[in-house]
Amino acid sequence: MTTRWRKALGATLLVTLVAAGAACGDDDSGGSSGRTSVAIGETLAPPTLDITTGSGAAIPQALLYNVYETLVKIDDAGEIQPLLAQEWTVSDDGLTYTFTLQDGVTFHTGEKMTAASVKAAFDHNAANEAAPGIIKATFAPVESVEAPDDGTIVVKMKQPSRNFLFNIAQTGGMVFPTSALAEIATKPVGTGPFQFKEYVSNASLTMTRFPDYWGDEPALETVTFKYFADANALANAIKAGDIDIIDNITPELFAQFQSDTANYETVEGQTNGETIVAFNNSKAPLDDVRVRQALTYGVDKQAVVTAAENGLAKIIGSHASPNDPWFVDLSSTYPYDPEKAKQLLADAGVEDVKLTMQVPPTPYAKSVSQIVQSQLKQIGVDVTLQDVEFPLWIDEVFTKANYDLTVISHVEARDIDQYGNPEYYWRYDDPETQALLTEAEATVDEEKSNELYQQVQERINEQAVNNWLYLLPRLQVVKKGITGYPTTSTSLSYDVTGIR
Repeated sequence: MTTRWRKALGATLLVTLVAAGAACGDDDSGGSSGRTSVAIGETLAPPTLDITTGSGAAIPQALLYNVYETLVKIDDAGEIQPLLAQEWTVSDDGLTYTFTLQDGVTFHTGEKMTAASVKAAFDHNAANEAAPGIIKATFAPVESVEAPDDGTIVVKMKQPSRNFLFNIAQTGGMVFPTSALAEIATKPVGTGPFQFKEYVSNASLTMTRFPDYWGDEPALETVTFKYFADANALANAIKAGDIDIIDNITPELFAQFQSDTANYETVEGQTNGETIVAFNNSKAPLDDVRVRQALTYGVDKQAVVTAAENGLAKIIGSHASPNDPWFVDLSSTYPYDPEKAKQLLADAGVEDVKLTMQVPPTPYAKSVSQIVQSQLKQIGVDVTLQDVEFPLWIDEVFTKANYDLTVISHVEARDIDQYGNPEYYWRYDDPETQALLTEAEATVDEEKSNELYQQVQERINEQAVNNWLYLLPRLQVVKKGITGYPTTSTSLSYDVTGIR
């Protein structure tokens, strides 16, 4: 027997955003005026448009499900739905996935998409040494990808994979013509309802409706993502009519829109974004678990949440969110205890600790870093803050691990597997954690797999690999008259296909 999944095609067009987006009316009351364009305000611009090598979440935020499509997608409830595959089967042993493709799909170049196209894209991602961790994790358990005919893809696994379908619904599963690879960093080409038009670096990304789209036609004709490094500029842009929605705004600015119910809808949502003070586990004195524990005890998480997020964020204690099926609440493991922090530093034999914290250009990172700097000073740790633009952060911190501390929010869902990768930027190399993760991923029985992932959370918490602060809240502001915008962050996509 096989397990068969089948859904109506209409279900594939449900909105599955990490944020809100829409087209608003022109009249003051917010009523519909027949507008077919929308401008979405963001704080972080893509450092590149190359989805096959770029690690920034801003890339799939704009391009996933809009320009690029995958065989399956993650819906607003976190469930797997059909997309380029109209149906699929999984063998009883979990080692063979057979996908039946949609008919009449074309790339934005006009080239027909076939099973050979999917195989070529998957093979490229699987062999790409420059691929980010999320793509490498997608194809690590894959033995082969076969295209027995134009409409069928067969994926054979080395071992069962708990997260394979979930993973191919994200960046690793994006289908593109390999003929477009030479210009993929500046001219992304997919099969989605929108085709790429223009990217002005650090300013805007524009896409237009694809007239030959295989599925239901989206209501919008033009979508523009506009990027504002300054939170106040973002708020002013929606007031001036330069943008129609704010994807995420700082809590103090959010409050002013909450009181203006005549003009705006405000939505408080929760993301997958584990906001952390990341430790470079390979650099002294951070290679000593006692020092990492001291830095964790030395930070008052509630004070951080109150000051940085106006109390709207959920405190966490490990690398998982309540959206993950294996989430366990470890938020109380390291209560704020400056005296215990000082004792741990003494036990480790370190004094006059001086560290540098790399701060990327996001409002939450700037706020959190200042609070953490002040609190760690009280336990005798001198932290120097260094502002870095995101491309430099990707190069120096994420790629080269040339840092002590940094503040970042990991918005990828189910990315706990990165703790099994000793080359990942926090440079954590623990055979016990690696073994647990390998077993958890290969365990198809969800209850048993969840238990193993919970053990991983407990292990990395005990080791204080990072200081997990809180889940990044998603505070959205949407002009009145807009419909179809999502309120959850179940995937990396800012899917605009359902917006009106």
